[in-house]
Amino acid sequence: MTMPSGLAFHGGALHASAWAVAGFLGMPDAGQVVRVADSAFVPAS
Repeated sequence: MTMPSGLAFHGGALHASAWAVAGFLGMPDAGQVVRVADSAFVPAS
């Protein structure tokens, strides 16, 4: 995930903001909120 700056847990899913500072880099429309896939997590051993 590129330039994350925030997380939210909603409806049993984790969401993160991406490209949050893109506006400062001259890319004002690059910001996104994406769902973090379950496969991103590894079970505790």
